[in-house]
Amino acid sequence: MTNRVVKDLISVIIPVYNVEDYIEECLDSVVYQTYKKIEIIIVNDGSTDDSLEIIKEYKKEHSNIKIINQRNAGQSVARNKGIEIAKGEYIYFLDSDDFIALDMLNVLMKVFRNTNVDLIRFPANTFLDNINMEIDENKYNFNKYFFENRIYEKNDFLKITNKAFTASPVLYIIKSNVLMEKNIRFFPNIIHEDDLFTIEVFLNIRSATYIAESFYKRRYRKGSTMTTNTFQQSINSFKSKCIILRELYRMLDKHNQKSEITLIKTRITRTIEFLARNYPEIKNESKIKEIKKLQPPYIVFRYYYHYIKGVIANMVHKILDKLK
Repeated sequence: MTNRVVKDLISVIIPVYNVEDYIEECLDSVVYQTYKKIEIIIVNDGSTDDSLEIIKEYKKEHSNIKIINQRNAGQSVARNKGIEIAKGEYIYFLDSDDFIALDMLNVLMKVFRNTNVDLIRFPANTFLDNINMEIDENKYNFNKYFFENRIYEKNDFLKITNKAFTASPVLYIIKSNVLMEKNIRFFPNIIHEDDLFTIEVFLNIRSATYIAESFYKRRYRKGSTMTTNTFQQSINSFKSKCIILRELYRMLDKHNQKSEITLIKTRITRTIEFLARNYPEIKNESKIKEIKKLQPPYIVFRYYYHYIKGVIANMVHKILDKLK
């Protein structure tokens, strides 16, 4: 793998599934980048709309586009296939219903050349697309935690990330050798797969920096993973979070630095807390049954702690609302 890496080449990996209304805006933001040494790897994950036909038209005009077709297997498998064929010295993941600023890769390459860091983080702007919902516009902005252009050695980076963690891999660009040497891949057949991938990436870098510009444009739309909320989706989400929790505990056996252990334990706590305070449509007995399958056994007690804490918090909020 490392023998075929092309210096200064950026591999942009884009999984695609039924995004015919958005894929052109996404691809335009990549093919018209001011930085030109790019390979664009599009993995069509069994789309049933016109996404593939649109992609094929772009390939006719842009020789740096590669298309991989697969039966629908999910974003994890699609991204992993992209990693396997990527030749870039750097790898960037882009979601096919979002887009990026046209100067993003040019700016990031200048930073890589000036700093030689393993990873660059940056924030995102969020926007609504024909959907009515509340969003936190600062969710992906970490300017209050990081100093722009400062080089952070791993321990310092992890300490700050402990307070400013986001799982989404579209909000950083990584040297490909980090993924290849440590064999870091997305966990297949689950959702929220970013949770595990990103923490593994962060745990295995040597240095990082932060750019305060919101290069990434994140779309909230109907039908996306972020906005779909069916009962089956909740079941899949809950079971995936349980798998993530299991894998996080396994990570503790692989790392011994204080900053590494602290970050993993924080993610464990946040995951248990998330399991306890979400999924109201799933019976609590069903949740406990699934959690009991995990190791160590005391996870159940930690779950109950956060569950009861959440119930009390909700009661207090209701009382305060009545008193207003």
